[in-house]
Amino acid sequence: MEYADDRLKLHLAAHSASVRTAGAGVLLIPSVFIWPRIAVFDTDDYQPAIAFPVRGVGTVWSDGPPRETVTPLAGLVGRSRATLLVLLELPRSTTQLAQTLGVTAATVSEHLAVLKRSNLVRSRRDGRSVLYERTTLGSRLLIDHS
Repeated sequence: MEYADDRLKLHLAAHSASVRTAGAGVLLIPSVFIWPRIAVFDTDDYQPAIAFPVRGVGTVWSDGPPRETVTPLAGLVGRSRATLLVLLELPRSTTQLAQTLGVTAATVSEHLAVLKRSNLVRSRRDGRSVLYERTTLGSRLLIDHS
């Protein structure tokens, strides 16, 4: 996304959009219903807006954590940590993981700290959130123990 000359430009994979803001700002609308496209609303009567697909749209209607965590991996790192590795196919925050697993954020944070020290997950800041994702080593561990 870039902003120059009172114009917001949004680039998503094969799609891009440009909206003249005219000082009104742009309303950004994340949506699970628009995937895989983006939509631009820039009529004179309303504030300009761009609707775009959210990250992880394919998992929106999943019914919670994986039912079966790989047994050999669970024996190695523990069921909770193995489940976290499975869930971190897409980047997620501690809060998202805690809600999915039905545990406290503190519990998830402790497990993530161990996985991070073991180089099985990494973290990165995204705005005010910290997102965790599997490393290549974490993904190989899942594949090798499935």
